[in-house]
Amino acid sequence: MVDPPSVASRYRGTDEDFISGLSSGIHKSGISSIDGPSIPNLAIVSSLRNSEREIFYSTYWEDRCLPSLHPTFQKVSHLIREFAILNEAVLSLSACNMSRSNAEQRSLSPVSFMGAFSPDLTHQTRSEFYYSSAIKRFVQLNARDIQSKQLIIFIVLVLFALLESARGNFEAFYCHVRGLTTLMGGKLSYPNHDPIVNGLLTALMQMQYWIWWARVYFSSLDVQLEPYPIVLPGGLARCGDNLYERRVAVLGILHESHQLHSRALLQHWNHDSQSTGIDLPRYSKLLEEEGKKLDKWVSGLPSSDQPLRYSSLEDDYGLDTLTKAELFQSHEAALNYAYYIIARITQCTGSLCLLSNHSQNAIRHDHEEQYWVRRLLGVAKGMDMKTCIARNTYTIGISGLLMAALLRCQDQHLGLWIEGWLLTLENIHPTEEGSFPVYQLSTVARAVNQQRLMGRDVFGVSLPVDDGGGSPKLRYYNSQLISALLIHGRHRASGELYTDYVALGV
Repeated sequence: MVDPPSVASRYRGTDEDFISGLSSGIHKSGISSIDGPSIPNLAIVSSLRNSEREIFYSTYWEDRCLPSLHPTFQKVSHLIREFAILNEAVLSLSACNMSRSNAEQRSLSPVSFMGAFSPDLTHQTRSEFYYSSAIKRFVQLNARDIQSKQLIIFIVLVLFALLESARGNFEAFYCHVRGLTTLMGGKLSYPNHDPIVNGLLTALMQMQYWIWWARVYFSSLDVQLEPYPIVLPGGLARCGDNLYERRVAVLGILHESHQLHSRALLQHWNHDSQSTGIDLPRYSKLLEEEGKKLDKWVSGLPSSDQPLRYSSLEDDYGLDTLTKAELFQSHEAALNYAYYIIARITQCTGSLCLLSNHSQNAIRHDHEEQYWVRRLLGVAKGMDMKTCIARNTYTIGISGLLMAALLRCQDQHLGLWIEGWLLTLENIHPTEEGSFPVYQLSTVARAVNQQRLMGRDVFGVSLPVDDGGGSPKLRYYNSQLISALLIHGRHRASGELYTDYVALGV
């Protein structure tokens, strides 16, 4: 696995070194060399210059992409036509989004864990060529260009990073992050004098948390126990001027809380930790400190970001009598509150207390977890699934949050509701939500629920062998070829811990 570089890590060298370094990252991003014969189809290249095609993708950018991005991108829209490199970066991201939103039925018999669809090849090809053209312009920049067009370069690099995150290319994503770090003198600082830069930094941080989340349950046990540092630009965690800054702040708390909780939880299945014991009081204290940060965050929410009311919306998952839908003024506010709830769930210590007592008569302490999971299901129940599909492309999706809730609440009824919600989402849109394959999550949810029906509690899942995050998902919706998982649980009857190898799709 390639460890994620710290956001504040310094890429040392001159401006020319910076450009050269970004150029070397092109090969890692899945794009062929941009020199000479790297673009074989001249007819396609010529068609890309067609103004009608550019208008088509520009219109799609405005109608479908901008609503799912930070408002800063709307503010800089007037710059797109003035700078060819920025225009091509926008067109590339737009075509990529359209490719992934318009799935094609695969001609070969699909393997269950690979899904039955692939991104639209035509739009993907156009995205690749726009991207190649923008990269070619980028590597031709000189030191004077860098100094005179810093804001444009900054926007372009953030767009490049967004593109690579949507394609699951983690290494290329961090290549662009290093470029941004160099552009800002070696440190991503916040707040900045330029509100546009502040907004771009906020968008970038949101994607870094998505990159972390994409691997948090689909990696080996050893990797899940390792720290995954994400350095929040100075001051951003204390800012809450708008909904997006508040989102990044709560994602930062979620990141820290989840890492602490997972480390304390999963050490029970780690042989090295079993011999030394687990310092539960220490983890409880650290989680309590994160809880105070979360208290401060939620106390600062404006009324526009808080739940409006509860509704008795009907559903098909058998949970009508257990929870009510929580409604919000906007989709973005609902998603932020869902992040808040998941952070609360990861700060609960009921599961940790249960696992520390191996007695078959151990008292369950997961009432608090159940309360917050019900709250999360209420938020999910009040959200429109089609809006989730369209708007959660560049942030952690609600389906991924439900996966986290499933592993932290042992109630079978709630687990089956989560599985039902995921299957319904898969029927509506059988590809991805939150840029993550829905069918992969629903398959894992089914495996977890099957274990619980056998009288077992399930607390974690991991890969038998870590794959480093897999490969860029250019022709698929999942970057990892996961055919089996290790399930880490506890027999309810005896209190004995176990790890089972479970083949998926069987």
